[in-house]
Amino acid sequence: MSELQKNSLLNDKIFHEPKKDNTLVKTLRKYCCIQQRWVFGIMGMFGLCNAYTMRVSLNLAITQMVNRTKIETDHYNPDACPSDDFVRNITSKISERPYATLNWNEETQGLILSGFYYGYGITQFLGGYLAEKYKGKWILGIGLLSTAMFTFITPAVIRIGGSTWLFILRVLQGMGEGPTVPGMMIMMSRWTPPHQRAIQSALIFGGALLGNVFGAFISGVIMSGGRDWAYVFYFFGVFGVIWFILWTFLCYSEPNDHPFITKEELEYLNKTYATLNWNEETQGLILSGFYYGYGITQFLGGYLAEKYKGKWILGIGLLSTAMFTFITPAVIRIGGSTWLFILRVLQGMGEGPTVPGMMIMMSRWTPPHQRAIQSALIFGGALLGNVFGAFISGVIMSGGRDWAYVFYFFGVFGVIWFILWTFLCYSEPNDHPFITKEELEYLNKTVTRAEITSKKDPVPWKAIFRSPAALVMTGDSTQWLQICQNICTMSSNLT
Repeated sequence: MSELQKNSLLNDKIFHEPKKDNTLVKTLRKYCCIQQRWVFGIMGMFGLCNAYTMRVSLNLAITQMVNRTKIETDHYNPDACPSDDFVRNITSKISERPYATLNWNEETQGLILSGFYYGYGITQFLGGYLAEKYKGKWILGIGLLSTAMFTFITPAVIRIGGSTWLFILRVLQGMGEGPTVPGMMIMMSRWTPPHQRAIQSALIFGGALLGNVFGAFISGVIMSGGRDWAYVFYFFGVFGVIWFILWTFLCYSEPNDHPFITKEELEYLNKTYATLNWNEETQGLILSGFYYGYGITQFLGGYLAEKYKGKWILGIGLLSTAMFTFITPAVIRIGGSTWLFILRVLQGMGEGPTVPGMMIMMSRWTPPHQRAIQSALIFGGALLGNVFGAFISGVIMSGGRDWAYVFYFFGVFGVIWFILWTFLCYSEPNDHPFITKEELEYLNKTVTRAEITSKKDPVPWKAIFRSPAALVMTGDSTQWLQICQNICTMSSNLT
């Protein structure tokens, strides 16, 4: 059987014949000038924006919900500070927050905020299964609609049931948002041609960052001037419902389900979707290969960086990954999926020592009072890499260019970084050939050898694995891992 016949059969299996056009469909198709895959991308972006605004709304609103009178007055010592200014300042602050009537301590607040992630972890994997079996539109849409409704009724729930009911509501909100990312990924696989997946991924998942910024800004505007915090939940609840209405009429699980997609776009999507030569099992195995290697060398890399200094352990590891990236197209053409899986494992082994090596070098180079800023600067590169990688990959592959250039570009980029790293960075200040005497003395004074070589307390592994907080962090990390893995899939025009 020829490749063309295989593709034809795959088309017949995946897509059903579109229904005959009626008058309304013909009218909508005639006047809709935007390609429907970009309508999906824009709605997907607003969907993730909506999800993250509802997720963080309580984090912002709780600052105006809790009455801190008792907490603040308990810290007031009249013998140490007999002035009345402190009491007047407290009274002034309280008068500016007339709706802060909830007497929740920090432990209660933390439990309420974490409740979302308990529910989120429950439905994340289930949501992926349901989206695959019953199509992503309704699994994703109904999930976010339920979260929007729960968000809208949050003030009423708090007044009726207090913190206990709110914790339960937060768990339900998390359960509603659990299928969001899996459902979105399923729909992206149906709607996005391979050479546009990088741009589409950047557009859609940029909604998460937009939601964090938009949610914080709008919450601040709504609560400014002492307004009732309840309006924050009303606003984002209504915003979620409006999004769901638009999602219902504008977006569909698959191109052939869409009532007014143009015939040209439908044929194009059917053709590009049916050009895969690797099945989903093979693709998943290839993508996961990186993390097998990563896990092997992560702990070993920390030991080596501690013993042999971090500069070369980190630098050579990333250089090897850059070289493996550069030769990826050749490896695929020679050895296919089997060789690519092995190469992915080697890439992971190269990147394993990255974080441990970086942490070792930060302990040598960063004064204690600057470590928060330095950490934000350095590890912010991870987010920058996701955005930069998706954008550049999309630009390179636009216009149907060969996907191999993506690997060549990032391979060369990694080699250039290694050259600069070799000449500009050193494991310790005393190794640096052109550091100023003032900075060297300052670092030797603040980053003491005693601090570097002090005996560390044993890690309480059993307590960590039994901790609810650790379970929540594991679930959230799983989501992040899934996003990273699927962005790689969307960015690749290999198959």
